[in-house]
Amino acid sequence: TNGGDVVLPLHDLLDMADLAAAVGGAGAGSDLVHTRQAAQQAVADIVFRQLEDDKSKVDVPLLSRVLRLPGVDEVDSKLASMCQPLVADVGLEQALDFVKSAGSSSCTEVANTFATSALLMMDTKQPEPSTEEQLQVLRIMGSAGAALEDISGRLAALAQGAKAQDLADVVLAVGERSFSSDALAQATQILAVKLGGLQLPAARLLELAVASTKSSSL
Repeated sequence: TNGGDVVLPLHDLLDMADLAAAVGGAGAGSDLVHTRQAAQQAVADIVFRQLEDDKSKVDVPLLSRVLRLPGVDEVDSKLASMCQPLVADVGLEQALDFVKSAGSSSCTEVANTFATSALLMMDTKQPEPSTEEQLQVLRIMGSAGAALEDISGRLAALAQGAKAQDLADVVLAVGERSFSSDALAQATQILAVKLGGLQLPAARLLELAVASTKSSSL
């Protein structure tokens, strides 16, 4: 790229990264896999440099592809600032998809940006989403490590009227993120009462036990 002076179209760069990832297919040998990964990283580095230098902009159709690039968490802050103008063009379901993608790539700030937008959309949705629907949204965000303080407060408020299994799913998702708060502890206490008359699968109880080693709230 001539020392970074020539700007390459973001769409073309992402196509190059996808092509590099596909070379040799699923049965590629270890040497080819190593070369393939190096090629992907080389393209990703160009993308990140152009983003950092404000020579490329991310739009909604390209964001999910950028979030799949190796090492994208290194430009999390920059990407999050670029996402601020995009939230107005994204509905609830797509915002949650971006929360999941960003969480999988350890882009916490990007995940928080879309989580905040998704919560606002959920709060203004008519008719009001059911407790089960709200907990599903909170579970997605908790699994991504997004807006944990906010969703813990909401979880505590919803816990009393929630089904034990749905409540356990969200508590587990947040606890797995090594997060602790008074609100999460309150929700967990309500869950413990609800579980008193139920039998959870042994695997789920084990998951909660392991999560309790990561979060003092559990």
